[in-house]
Amino acid sequence: EHVDCDDGDDRDEDGSSQGQQRRLKCRESEHSPARILLSTLQISFHTGTVLGLLLFVTAPTLIGLLSGRSSPLPPEVFEPAVQYVRIRALGFPAAAILGSAQAACLGLKDTKTPLLVLGAAAVLNVVGDMSLVGMTSNKWLFGAAGAAWATTIGQFAAVALFLRLLKAKPRAKVATKEVRGNGRLSLIRLFSRVRRRSSLSKSGDMAADLPPPAGAGAKSNDGAISARGFLAEHNFEPHHILRLPPKSTVKQFLPYVVPVTTTSVGRVSLFLSMAHVVSSCMGVVGMAAQTIALGIFDALCPLSQSLTLAAQAFVPGALEEQDRLRRASKREAKATGRPREKAPDVLAKFSRQFLKAGAAFGLFTTLLATSTPFLSGLMTTNAAVVSQIVGVMPHLAAIFALHGLVMSAEGVLLGKEDVNYLGWMYGAFFFIMPAWMLRVKHGALHLGKTAGLDSVWSVFLMYQLMRSVLWAGRAAMPTKDR
Repeated sequence: EHVDCDDGDDRDEDGSSQGQQRRLKCRESEHSPARILLSTLQISFHTGTVLGLLLFVTAPTLIGLLSGRSSPLPPEVFEPAVQYVRIRALGFPAAAILGSAQAACLGLKDTKTPLLVLGAAAVLNVVGDMSLVGMTSNKWLFGAAGAAWATTIGQFAAVALFLRLLKAKPRAKVATKEVRGNGRLSLIRLFSRVRRRSSLSKSGDMAADLPPPAGAGAKSNDGAISARGFLAEHNFEPHHILRLPPKSTVKQFLPYVVPVTTTSVGRVSLFLSMAHVVSSCMGVVGMAAQTIALGIFDALCPLSQSLTLAAQAFVPGALEEQDRLRRASKREAKATGRPREKAPDVLAKFSRQFLKAGAAFGLFTTLLATSTPFLSGLMTTNAAVVSQIVGVMPHLAAIFALHGLVMSAEGVLLGKEDVNYLGWMYGAFFFIMPAWMLRVKHGALHLGKTAGLDSVWSVFLMYQLMRSVLWAGRAAMPTKDR
């Protein structure tokens, strides 16, 4: 039964039994998965709107700071840059919604919906680039601005498609086996390589066949819940994301605001300081080479970053299984009077499996990074630019050798909700890495040292090395009783 809790609360002030029953249903509805998803999309929309507005207003100042020049940038460079940033800022609400929607789908173990939505956005983006970038008749529609419009339009189209899928009629539901009714993938399949597989299979964690809960979308035989129709039975309409989220849901998010924001800002600070240093002291050739090298880096990164998303989807289930085994061990010890046997650290074994997968991904992306000379030749014909890109190939290869390990470990930490540790570490990196980068600039401009792309990418490599040691060490630590 759907209960509309967004308006009309004043009609329950009489304290009648009907009003009390309605308020109880509203409180239960606020904690339902569908309601939490809607509130998350609402929070994402408003957060993206505020950040986009802030970037739109401050774009000229930020670009001037990044340039690192004492004199203003030439108008033919400055104006298109400001236009590009401001147009992209308009897409911030859509980008925030897409990020939250993708995370929600992965939490449901639904990989098909984000693949469909983001794939459609990518196709639309490519078509927009081909249609708008090459034309020059209007500076706010074509050229660099055209590339920005192509991305922004693709993001809003993806949001519209995703919202349409959320309210679409669910496909036929299939009864399936699930873990104690909590909707998570059976941990027997998940931990098929763990030595205690036989004991897990004997512990009865496979419940009887149960029909999926109403409004939860169609459930497949692997335990995944489709996002299609997830809000169909809740009278959802796309314009509902424009509403303010419930205060109770906002309070649940507040403890994560500072550590997550610190983590995000700490990641970005390295790239901002790198752009500032390259622009300040490496000239046009260095800036062109840095753009191509960073483009290759960004193109290969998602291969390993998928491990972060996968870990966040599976680690909560591992935590639940570990807690269940520890509670069972405690009950058995109490019933028999014998000393309590140490329950297996399921999460630690799971984490080590993910770290191994991350190392394997790192080797794969390292091999791809060795194709940098070939890729750079496709992007420019300038021999000086190509020479600088080839010079940083060993740095890129070493960075990618560690990147899979870093991403898998970070996903495990996020899945364990160890956001405070990540927040403190990235908060420290926010100051350490820009200061290290600025030493390169100081040496080039004031001490007469030679500074090339290899200088800034060497700093990046040390940053990657520190993250791999800190993240993997933390992720592999035994899990304490919660």
